[in-house]
Amino acid sequence: MEAETAAIEFSRIVRRDNLAETPVSLKYTATDSECAALARRFGLVRIERFSIAVDLTLLGGGRRFRLRVSFQADVVQSCIVTLDPVGARVEDTITQEVVLAEAPAAGTSDREVDVGLDDEPEIVYGDAFDLGEFAAQQLSLALDPYPRKLGASFSGHSDAAGETGPFAALGKLKETLSKKGSP
Repeated sequence: MEAETAAIEFSRIVRRDNLAETPVSLKYTATDSECAALARRFGLVRIERFSIAVDLTLLGGGRRFRLRVSFQADVVQSCIVTLDPVGARVEDTITQEVVLAEAPAAGTSDREVDVGLDDEPEIVYGDAFDLGEFAAQQLSLALDPYPRKLGASFSGHSDAAGETGPFAALGKLKETLSKKGSP
């Protein structure tokens, strides 16, 4: 039986052979179909725009490089209270060192691969790195996990101290018991 692999929605491959000794700057914008596929993957109403700007700097040894990815996305999520659409701009910049490593020998774990660095680089086996997938993963981490429409609140719940909720009920019980215990 053949293992299924998920299609990468926003793939932008950089190959070792294409890296130059001088820093490289690249810009990519996701197509409408790529935005729709990423929105499905991340459970969003839609992604209206997703673009990345990448700076690559080859480091010593030829198989190691520094990656600086800045991304901007205009996304629409569902409000956690009303389920109404909530629009947001998501932006971030990430710097990561990447090592294109040889595949480990049989019986060797990833942790046994010595790349000779003090920091924790991203280790990728082979001669290529997917900039688009890296940026898409960073976008997923930057999304608001609890998007809320302005003014939306849960009914029967108040964030104000002492109004409703279990702690308010316990406070009232404590107050009642302290009054009964007083002469």
